Amino acid sequence: MIKKMNDNLLRFKPNQNYLCFDFETCHLNLLNSENKPWQLGYGLCKGKKIIHTHDHLIEWKTLNISPEAAKICKFNRKHYEKNATNAGQILEGLEKYLYDPSYLIIGHNLLGFDVYIHNIFRKLLKKESNYSYVDRIVDTHCLAKAAKEQIKKNKNESLINW
Repeated sequence: MIKKMNDNLLRFKPNQNYLCFDFETCHLNLLNSENKPWQLGYGLCKGKKIIHTHDHLIEWKTLNISPEAAKICKFNRKHYEKNATNAGQILEGLEKYLYDPSYLIIGHNLLGFDVYIHNIFRKLLKKESNYSYVDRIVDTHCLAKAAKEQIKKNKNESLINW
């Protein structure tokens, strides 16, 4: 069988599962233990079709959002307090897909921010770090930087290392 040129491109894989996710946080400091994720949005797709979307406010007993983050994210404390739900259930829902190897994980700046916030989320719930999903990430921020700087990926180099 002759392999078509570019048949490895994602657009030619109509049954590929995708997970796209994004956290909103108290601020941008990744080293501060008070930087809790307070909102998680994620979508599940198969090929070009959106299967399901999720938008969760994550319940914490204390939540100290910086004025800047509150403004940028349009945080509304009354809405948050009324609608926030159990942090453990939200994390479990995300991780059902995050750790499923059939899913490619797509997002903007996942490798520079959201991966670390996910780990903070795990630590807040007394779970160990687990970055085993990282090699399945396609980070659009990294790809945009590479395209802008015209950085070529070597054929044998893994996407995550590139």
